[in-house]
Amino acid sequence: MQDTPNTDAPRASRRERLEAHKERVHARRVELQEQLAERKAAFADAEAPVSIEAQVATAVNQGWRVESLTTTQAVLVKGKRPNHLLHLLLTVFTAGLWLPGWIVVAVASGEKRRVITVSA
Repeated sequence: MQDTPNTDAPRASRRERLEAHKERVHARRVELQEQLAERKAAFADAEAPVSIEAQVATAVNQGWRVESLTTTQAVLVKGKRPNHLLHLLLTVFTAGLWLPGWIVVAVASGEKRRVITVSA
């Protein structure tokens, strides 16, 4: 005799399982929306935006130079340009052997700019 599973045991239909899943998803969505609302409220209660002067001071401490500064915008520069005259002379005196080095220096180095803007 072959063992057959007990079909008398109550089993949720596919539709009932789907409805239960939808309810769990909806409850999780509501929970996440509440968490998001709490985080937005906490962020809104945070201090006012940092002034341009404070942001520039932080950047200067990190090695940036101020190229221009207005009440709402600052342009910061980091690094310096390669000395192309020096590299030209090195390339000429080494009969072109320094040219790959010059190319690497020209591509890898240089000034990097960053713009900081605050709303008025």
